[in-house]
Amino acid sequence: MLSIILFSSFVVYACIILLVMRYWKRGKSESIAYQPKPVSLLVVYRNEERELPDLLMAIQNQKLDGLEIELVLVNDHSSDGSECLIDQWILVSGIQVKHLSLSDEKQGKKYGIEEGVEAASFDTILMCDADCVMEPNWVSSMSRTNHAQFAAGPVMFKLRQGLWQSFLQLDFISLIVLGGSLIKGNKPVLANGANMMFSKASFKAVGGYADNRSIASGDDVFLLERFVQKGYDISFVTQQEAMVYTTPPKTVSSFLNQRIRWAKKTKYAKGARYNFYIIGLTAFYAIYVLSILIAVLSNDVNLWQSLAIVFIAKTIIDCLFFGSILTFFKQQRLLKYVALIQFIHPIYISTIAVLSLFNSYTWKQRKYSHG
Repeated sequence: MLSIILFSSFVVYACIILLVMRYWKRGKSESIAYQPKPVSLLVVYRNEERELPDLLMAIQNQKLDGLEIELVLVNDHSSDGSECLIDQWILVSGIQVKHLSLSDEKQGKKYGIEEGVEAASFDTILMCDADCVMEPNWVSSMSRTNHAQFAAGPVMFKLRQGLWQSFLQLDFISLIVLGGSLIKGNKPVLANGANMMFSKASFKAVGGYADNRSIASGDDVFLLERFVQKGYDISFVTQQEAMVYTTPPKTVSSFLNQRIRWAKKTKYAKGARYNFYIIGLTAFYAIYVLSILIAVLSNDVNLWQSLAIVFIAKTIIDCLFFGSILTFFKQQRLLKYVALIQFIHPIYISTIAVLSLFNSYTWKQRKYSHG
């Protein structure tokens, strides 16, 4: 019986992956404006003294072609030299900058975004994280997306070598493609705050983060959900020049913290909880991991055979999936690791699922027990 359930869940998994591939291959979902819109570039930072120089240099190197921009930086109670570093950079940057600090009564990225949006001079708000770098045409590429009140862009980890880093990159790319594909398939539920753009007027119209400020993370998916609920246009910018590179977790502990945080916020996001694609993928992995555990405990030969078939079939499907998307990210070399990560994935998925139910996590030097 369990073998039948396992095979059935895999069929659902395979169908979802094939649909995601189909959505990803669709023509660009965004329309391109002939006249780019002026942009307020918003970054909320906390204790990013080591990362900020690379970000500020990347912003300084943007090819704007006459595009008007301002930079809005919001300090979320940094205790290192971040604020001083930025103040010194502003003196020589030649860019219009607004540098704000959150009051003692407010803390966290969501408050920082709300303060930054309020201070922004332009309606188009383009966001990235303080540990990011980007292509020279990033601002131009994102700002030329016309009509959409909310646009997400591609993100990948900064390049690192080794099996572990390759696993992180493949896993992260798959999440970005899933989110982008669902947006292009008109089923938006996922976005990444390291590269997203929205209308200031629309942000205010949906109430910003009024009903979820107590949840530390989710500044991206909760905002996307509010825009979807209001019926606003949502777009994903499928342009390599719009790529943003963010810092990967440096240790296994930081990786687990990140994934626990992402898992915890999902239970508060109705769009993700009730989305067929998310439910189907989650159900397959739950059944897959459960089957492995039962096979280990019972030593059921038939179940082991079923697992072997599913393992091989999943590897083939995953190779097809990554083979179709890695060219866009210029990471074709990672395809050779797809078979190897099949052994890591069940352990990773089950560990995150269990820890997200009980564990607190640390983010930006603050400890949280909820999403």
